[in-house]
Amino acid sequence: MPLSHRARKRWSIVVLLLGMPLWIVAAVTVVGLFDRPPFWLEIVVYVVHPEQLSSF
Repeated sequence: MPLSHRARKRWSIVVLLLGMPLWIVAAVTVVGLFDRPPFWLEIVVYVVHPEQLSSF
């Protein structure tokens, strides 16, 4: 059964208020486990879009 508009709004607020902070904490924790990569690799990660990698 599809959710009503009101229920969808409530769930979106739950995701924003609880899910996003948890996701940020998890991402920062995982990134903190690794040493900083070489500069050239950082450039590749930030500049190259994931869809472009599928063509390799």
